[in-house]
Amino acid sequence: MKTQPRLLAFIPIAALLASCTPGSPDAPAGDSATASSTPTAASSSPTMTISPSATPTRQSPSTTETESAAEVDTRDWKTFAVHGISFKYPSNWTIRVDDLDDPSPDPDNPYQDWDIITEKGHSIATFEANSAKDTDGDLATYKRTTLETEKVPAKLHTPAVFVAEHFVQTESGDDSNDEKFVMFLSTKERAEDRGTDPALSYFMPVADFYAIFESDGDLPEALGIDDEHVTIDAAKKIMKSQEYRTLKAMMLSISVK
Repeated sequence: MKTQPRLLAFIPIAALLASCTPGSPDAPAGDSATASSTPTAASSSPTMTISPSATPTRQSPSTTETESAAEVDTRDWKTFAVHGISFKYPSNWTIRVDDLDDPSPDPDNPYQDWDIITEKGHSIATFEANSAKDTDGDLATYKRTTLETEKVPAKLHTPAVFVAEHFVQTESGDDSNDEKFVMFLSTKERAEDRGTDPALSYFMPVADFYAIFESDGDLPEALGIDDEHVTIDAAKKIMKSQEYRTLKAMMLSISVK
């Protein structure tokens, strides 16, 4: 803090004037969505085509560097709902069953992966109502930096938070590192203790369901960034993008019946 000795005589007057200045109002709370199987506004039905070295670093997570999800206009968004879990998404985006590894995908299967695709055709995130994934075989270590967190407004089975994270992944016996970026929903407890070991990003919207809602490598790729070399600066660039703001609003709109 800079000091100015010549102005000390005026401190009482300045303090008196400062005490007369009204404080800033609290920031508005984010929107929460109501589960529904129909669009949130007058629009067509949702398109669904069958076809986790050191303790994680936290950089005072906030929404000051990005547009708050509450500022994203969701009035004409649709609602995707499956197994009592729902979230909103833009009317010009697509959510479809991931059939890459399954020639006969089943949309009624709670373990089914769903791809989230932008209006430009980029598949930038996945959703799974219930997951049986694990970290077996992953011997890498992770140095994580939390860039942003925000509480999910809806009341879920277990309190959840939105997280944007940069991490450096070091494979066992390999000197090379991959730098990556991911945004996801997590239980509050798990988000605060991800450590350096492999960690899945899951939350519990309803009892006995370990849901996954996270971005994938195509998010940075869609913005012209190599998904294996995402520096902190590149991650912050991602966080200023429309894709990030939209996907964040989708994640924060998660709700249950």
